Amino acid sequence: MAQTAALSFGFLPPPTIILTKGKYSMWYAQVSSTLKGAECLSYISPSAKPPSEFLTLEAPADPSAPKETDPTPNLVYSKWHYYRNI
Repeated sequence: MAQTAALSFGFLPPPTIILTKGKYSMWYAQVSSTLKGAECLSYISPSAKPPSEFLTLEAPADPSAPKETDPTPNLVYSKWHYYRNI
């Protein structure tokens, strides 16, 4: 007897429609709707590009001011990384 593994997104309910050739449209509608509701659809898009890992800093107005050497983490990247690895 063949067993099928349930596709789970961790915090989201698993799809109730099993993916078959004849049910692709219904399956896609359920999965994309779930991902849209969780605001995760953009993470699996083929055109999705990650945000930069660190923020780019502007040059200080006063050139004699000390320069910051540590890069500033980009919080948007942290969120992207979290959702990308669910």
